[in-house]
Amino acid sequence: MTRNRRHILVLLIYLAFFSLLFLQYPLKNCLPGNYDAWMQLVMWKTLLTKLQSLFSGEFLGTFFYPAENVFYYGETSLITTAIFGACKILGASDLWCCYWMIVLVFGGAAWGVYILAGNYTKDAGGAFFAGFAYACSNFLFGGIDDAPIYCALTTGLALHFFLKYIHENQPKHLVWMAVIGGLEAYVSVYAFVLQSAALVLFALVYVRSWASWGKVKIIAPRVLLYGLVPLPLIAFYLYAKAYGNVYFPWPVHLVMDGTSLRPWSLFGVLPGNLLYPATTSDYVVWSHVRIMAFVGFGLWLLALLGLIKAKGRKIELVLLALFGLAFSFAVKDLNVLGDVYRLPFYYTGDDSLLNFFRVPSRFFILTSMALSILGGMGLSVVRQWFASPLMKRAVLAAFLIFHCLENTPFPLAAYPMGPMGDPPVEYKEYFQGMDDAVILDLPSTDIAVVPFEDDYLFGFNREFIYMHWQLDHRRHILNGINGYAPSFRVYFEGLTDKVFYEGNLEAFDKFRPYKLSHVVFHKDLVLKKDKGMEERLKTMPFLELKMETPRLCIFRVLPKEDAPRRDKTVNRD
Repeated sequence: MTRNRRHILVLLIYLAFFSLLFLQYPLKNCLPGNYDAWMQLVMWKTLLTKLQSLFSGEFLGTFFYPAENVFYYGETSLITTAIFGACKILGASDLWCCYWMIVLVFGGAAWGVYILAGNYTKDAGGAFFAGFAYACSNFLFGGIDDAPIYCALTTGLALHFFLKYIHENQPKHLVWMAVIGGLEAYVSVYAFVLQSAALVLFALVYVRSWASWGKVKIIAPRVLLYGLVPLPLIAFYLYAKAYGNVYFPWPVHLVMDGTSLRPWSLFGVLPGNLLYPATTSDYVVWSHVRIMAFVGFGLWLLALLGLIKAKGRKIELVLLALFGLAFSFAVKDLNVLGDVYRLPFYYTGDDSLLNFFRVPSRFFILTSMALSILGGMGLSVVRQWFASPLMKRAVLAAFLIFHCLENTPFPLAAYPMGPMGDPPVEYKEYFQGMDDAVILDLPSTDIAVVPFEDDYLFGFNREFIYMHWQLDHRRHILNGINGYAPSFRVYFEGLTDKVFYEGNLEAFDKFRPYKLSHVVFHKDLVLKKDKGMEERLKTMPFLELKMETPRLCIFRVLPKEDAPRRDKTVNRD
């Protein structure tokens, strides 16, 4: 079999495995996560509908009203959006589009590491194991809610072409590195920065191979190309940061404390593991499961064997693994008003530029890649102990199965879309043709709080649900949530608490400059905090009940001069 055919076959095997593993999601009408999975779905659909409107001229409305551009406030993966759009064109539902997305992300991640591993072992079985070990890992399954960040496809290929240049001295390989590596930003800017760090580390290790004036003249324009490919996207985010009224609603030290690895994280096993008891049952908290950095005892042992016994250069893999560990672990304490937070070494304050890396556990992606390749090298050593091709295949199969059993929770945690996938029919019908409507959806959630209760259904932040529904009824809503937010969104949340939770009626007038025209109360999204809100809304003098169904109440906001005189507060009981 030729090398190219083998590469294609390996990719197809990876895709087949993950397509079967993740099939449980669409069959159960579930999403793989309860936070970023919803956010990605909403942002994918938002971008697609806005592109369509350029040709149709249709009025779309927006969440985060009155924001000028909702894409200022969080990362939107353009490449995964394109894949999502292709699936939609082929007639797939939102759920099946999400399914194919994670299949391609995980399959592509495995293939990228497999290609990179081929630079360190000539054994195709060892390289195949390396790719499988990276993608089919407890650590990656813990981050499935934010899958594009973990896709090592372009990172693996960029490092591969860099090594090809070092070994073959052909500048075309640097061009491939620059173009493919630069495209990573359109998958995830965060992943692009991690990839860039890995490339810099590899370049430093191989500095003697390129540190001459003649080679620098060849390399420099290719490095410039690497920066030019993602430049439009990076310029957009810099502009958003400067002029988009961007606000990060979570204290950075709090986020870092929750997403930094601890020593026990290396043994952190997700619920449903087929061999080991779970380290945590708190599966609904997305930030918690992302620090479950267990990748299997077998992989660590194979990596150690590869480090000791495998031939060839390994120093860059060791440094890559150590680099990821150093940046992902919490190593120092910060005392804030008596509460102690564990933080990574690079934290210097909530306003530091390095706080872009506010999820330190993601650095472990680099460690996991290095361990997987070293593990593939170790497996190659084991396979060399056997002369029979049949025994070599049996050894590969045994380690693949054991690694899968060590790392794969089954069933995977799933979050039902249920009735939350589609808005109430009467919601869209009522606002048909009301292009000037500005809606506040209630109950609402503090923008920095996820309303977890016992039911997985309410593991979804309701703001995501309202954003998703906005794409259907296409009217302006004040609601919304993302990695960042416009500062006025936080202001609206404070007003919502004052008026609708605390009963301060006078504060409602502060909504009026933003042309709020309707309040919609969703009866099937009520949590403990929201008990009694429906009755309070019906007694508020500036609201007129226009429609009530088993699922919702729609109130019209009366003009200030038409609203009856009211007391300053309303009884919350």
